[in-house]
Amino acid sequence: MIIKDPIERAGHEQEIFFLLAAYIETVRNNDQLNLLPWQVRDLPLAGSDDLEARIYGLQVRGSVSDADHGIGVVVEESIDVFRTALRRLAFLQADCSPIETAWERDGHGDWRRPLRKAEAQEPQI
Repeated sequence: MIIKDPIERAGHEQEIFFLLAAYIETVRNNDQLNLLPWQVRDLPLAGSDDLEARIYGLQVRGSVSDADHGIGVVVEESIDVFRTALRRLAFLQADCSPIETAWERDGHGDWRRPLRKAEAQEPQI
């Protein structure tokens, strides 16, 4: 799914929520049969807890509609998108962005891994 790729590469929470809002708008405009509950299609988004609630709502909807394959596909796609966003948010909140963990050359030409904020400490005096 195309929307998952930019979510997985997002560098900031704002990017993730912007992409999710675009996804939700697309679903709202194309979900003529109202396959997804309004709670999932509603905006604005309100953080990780909101995403978890949307996933739960979709899982309930998916278990109810297992008999109808068309609904199941749409529900599974949405669950996948929200889970991807939730994982990326957790990664960013853990302060482990790929930019901060990449190796780089120091002033002497040697390779080193920059310290993450959690590893950096005030010098002891």
